[in-house]
Amino acid sequence: MGNLYAYGDQVKSSNFLPSLVKTFTYKNTLQCAPKDYSTLALAINTDMWTAAGLTDADIPTDWAGLEKVAKKLTKGKVTGLVIGNDINRGDVFMKQAGGWVVSADGKTMTADSPQNLAGLMEIKKMMAAGSMKFNTDTKPAAGWGGEALGKGIGAMTIEGNWLRGSLTKDYPNLKTKIVSLPAGPAGKATLMFSNCWGIAAKSTHQKQAVDLVKFLITVDQQLAFAKAFGPMPSTVEGIAKFKARYPQDAAVAAGGDYGQGPVNLPGFDPVMSAFSSKMATLGKGGDAKAMLADLQKNGTAAIAAG
Repeated sequence: MGNLYAYGDQVKSSNFLPSLVKTFTYKNTLQCAPKDYSTLALAINTDMWTAAGLTDADIPTDWAGLEKVAKKLTKGKVTGLVIGNDINRGDVFMKQAGGWVVSADGKTMTADSPQNLAGLMEIKKMMAAGSMKFNTDTKPAAGWGGEALGKGIGAMTIEGNWLRGSLTKDYPNLKTKIVSLPAGPAGKATLMFSNCWGIAAKSTHQKQAVDLVKFLITVDQQLAFAKAFGPMPSTVEGIAKFKARYPQDAAVAAGGDYGQGPVNLPGFDPVMSAFSSKMATLGKGGDAKAMLADLQKNGTAAIAAG
């Protein structure tokens, strides 16, 4: 902290999705203007789906439904669900179970909870059944969930809307359907990924930089970025127009209303990186309870250090 100029009071926070305002707010101050966002959704290989005798009526709405279709899609070299082996995918199960890493105000660690354990145990349960794998555990190993889907070794994956562009480029003949993630015991949940337009605290051109940001967050400019690169607008008006223009991305766009952003506390990068590394062992006997206890301990120390 301290390297960026906090100019959030110079842009209207009401213009942005509330979940994004929360992500970039520190000590009750919006630090910077949210640039764009994406959320996680469930991507399905529709040819495999149909071949397994599944229809739209089988699209999973809860964990039981996900387990059922993943099992049915698992056959031979194909695993029903393949996801990335880190917190950017696995943590969504914790959120769906009603848990999260820190309290809403960011002052207390909440990692070592029954809800978070339930989320990780759901991953272990599906992995033990053979219907779910991390991308690094497939044979051959996939670079990420999208590659597993594209190469036909995963029938489903959990990814963001960047997946569509990648599949179009690398696997143009693959037919997919993108749907919202199934709800967990605590209801619907997804993870939210974003960044903001940063301005250096020591910049001698802060006023000009703020003016540039104000231009970049206009609806027309955000929609131009969406068309060129795929990220979704961060503004309320912009995402409304995005949904109308790109109905095939409705599931990832809808996640902006209830998505969970990353932990934005100082000193948490190494804490979350260590947890991410341990999460990758879940399919190989990793101790979910122990890794949550370590996260609780390390996160508590990071919060105390400020």
